[in-house]
Amino acid sequence: MTTTAERPTAVAPRLRRPGWRDPRLLVGILLVALSVLAGSWAVSSAGETVPVYAASRVLTAGDSVDVDQLRVEDVRLGADQLDLYVRADGDEVVDTIAIRTVGAGELLPSSALGDAGAVDVRPVALTVTDALSDRVVVGAPVDVWFVPEGDEGGAEPRVLVEGAVVDAVDDGGGAFVVGGATTLHVLVPGDVLDKTLAALATDGVVSVVPVGGSR
Repeated sequence: MTTTAERPTAVAPRLRRPGWRDPRLLVGILLVALSVLAGSWAVSSAGETVPVYAASRVLTAGDSVDVDQLRVEDVRLGADQLDLYVRADGDEVVDTIAIRTVGAGELLPSSALGDAGAVDVRPVALTVTDALSDRVVVGAPVDVWFVPEGDEGGAEPRVLVEGAVVDAVDDGGGAFVVGGATTLHVLVPGDVLDKTLAALATDGVVSVVPVGGSR
């Protein structure tokens, strides 16, 4: 019989320090190095800016666009935004026109530039005798109303153009016109141009109303 004292005892295996050739150690070092590089790239990218054009004044559809109407802004853009705006270190503004309104100080979107064939509006001069709202400014959308006079039966007001963009305002230098007339140029879409010109050729009163929410 074997006594308890005579039974063999288990010997715990000794842990060996991993050597430089141990795959687990190499993988760990690689992961640490990659995380450090990724962190450094994120920090440096966050601090980088790119030169982008911004409109120095309001641009409306049909305006020729060149550097005289623009200023350069250094901005931080994400990788998915780089193609959305016109870079100042490129040549996208060469021989182009605005195809929609761009507000003063707004970054210039690439989608706002095109050629003449992409613009389907024409400037029409309106003579307005009523006082204009201070929201009737270049670039603002307005509804153009017409009240016929004389034999234009019933003298019912009607809308000639909805959401026409103001292209120019000539009020003689005053903020409001009382007892005088203001010449207002609005951009009229081609599909209502004939109707608008026909109405303006008759006797009547033109009123301009700012579209709700515009400034």
